Amino acid sequence: MGSLLIDVDVYSWNQYGLIVQKPRTMKRLLGLVEIKENLVLHRIEQETVTGTVLEAMDRELEEISANNYTLKCVNQESQARERARDQTIETTSAMIQELQRRIDETSGKP
Repeated sequence: MGSLLIDVDVYSWNQYGLIVQKPRTMKRLLGLVEIKENLVLHRIEQETVTGTVLEAMDRELEEISANNYTLKCVNQESQARERARDQTIETTSAMIQELQRRIDETSGKP
């Protein structure tokens, strides 16, 4: 971090006991307390921004999770319907074959 310099008005007593202002050429470094306060404020701002970003990410993740669960349920229902359809086709096919066999037996075909 670079040096932070500010102008300081300096007053002193002259030889006659009067208060006089020295030229404004003196400067001083900001005190450690002021630097610490600035750092703390900057840190708080960063934490606030970080917190806001994390909250937004949490909301997005919750929404993605909810959508994922919904898609999983829809997929499971679709697979269950597909299995039921396949089973119906197999049952119907077996019935048709059995009926064909009976027709063939009644008509005398081998």
